[in-house]
Amino acid sequence: MKFKFKRSCRIYAILFVGFIFSTVYLYQMLPIFISQDSANQLIKNQRIRAAIVYLASNKRIKHLCMSLFYLFTNFNNQFRYPIVIFHFGDLNITDALIEIGKNLSSEQISLINFERGNGKVFPPNFDSERALKEGVVFPFWYPDYNHMCAFWIRSIFLEPYFIRNKIDYFMRIDSDSYILTPIQYDLFEFMQTNQLVYAYRVRKLENMCCSAYFARFLRNYTRDNQITLSSSEILWIESLNETDPASMNPRALDTYYNNFEIIWLPKFRDDARVWNWTEFLWREGGWGIYKHRWGDAFVRFYTVHMFAHLYSRVHHFCDFRYGHGAHRFKPTCSAPRFPRADKHEPDPEEFIDDPFMRP
Repeated sequence: MKFKFKRSCRIYAILFVGFIFSTVYLYQMLPIFISQDSANQLIKNQRIRAAIVYLASNKRIKHLCMSLFYLFTNFNNQFRYPIVIFHFGDLNITDALIEIGKNLSSEQISLINFERGNGKVFPPNFDSERALKEGVVFPFWYPDYNHMCAFWIRSIFLEPYFIRNKIDYFMRIDSDSYILTPIQYDLFEFMQTNQLVYAYRVRKLENMCCSAYFARFLRNYTRDNQITLSSSEILWIESLNETDPASMNPRALDTYYNNFEIIWLPKFRDDARVWNWTEFLWREGGWGIYKHRWGDAFVRFYTVHMFAHLYSRVHHFCDFRYGHGAHRFKPTCSAPRFPRADKHEPDPEEFIDDPFMRP
């Protein structure tokens, strides 16, 4: 009897100690666990309903931490917009928070939400196994990279977080993208004041290996839907000729280097003309995204330039130093006082050998 009593005491003692340690741990992590409510309340108090968004995975946690550090240091400590880190279920949030906590204060962390994204779903009528047998572009990245492209092309606009919180603007930053010099004005306020619908930091050319059949697909859509192209940047599409094979060859396509971009959601999600194109691209052109690796960067560029009411409201931010991976882009202008029009050539860039050591 005494033996059983002593054993029971030991068990209760162990449970009690475990409860104390878990309580202390939870108390220390409290700013993280209440982050969803904190960020949602912050949105309600904002004059501009905006959010900063990432799509993250375990593979790039250290990059994400560095990106967040620069984001807070050079922008968000001053303007305090909520941050939404989307993932497809392949992100260990506990490990991510521990790693992020090494670089950010609890006050900064309280602005961060984690949201499960609209999964890794293939387009309708797309046979992934057949595509693999026939051959896909960059098979070593398939299908995760393609899912990422599809997320930014379409799924991002359907995220419940934006609808639930009535978000008007979002800033996309990739986990390996860095705002490297201070931004002294509110980017979202600048967008709103100047009635802009899209803004970017860098413009580049996409590798022609990833553009097969896209121009023909876009030309057929604009003709079938009686869309008159007026942007000089994409008028060449109308000259494509089925009888001239040379005109149908893949080519390097213009892109917004959209690992940093700001979007006015209503114009891309609620405008029927724009959304019909996005849905058609997903439904009838999903094979291009998954088999030929049509990227979200040039899709975004051509979506904007298809519609005059979009590309007439595009702005090029050029007044802060920016990095993506090992690429670095110097500022080419001072802080804007009025919208800077879209430009027609890629931004000058430089490369560094160690993106974790050199800003």
